[in-house]
Amino acid sequence: MNSAIAGSCVMMAKNLEAKIKEAQQLHDEGMKAHSSGDHAKSEELLNKALELFKS
Repeated sequence: MNSAIAGSCVMMAKNLEAKIKEAQQLHDEGMKAHSSGDHAKSEELLNKALELFKS
């Protein structure tokens, strides 16, 4: 296996891990907003989380 290709796996994994972490934070904030009755804020945060995986 080419070492340049192998290195890209690590970079891709780190990028994915960062997106998962950010999405989890947005999810948690969104669910907190939902629980407190701020459904507009909840939808905004949850949509931001979903958008992370579309880019």
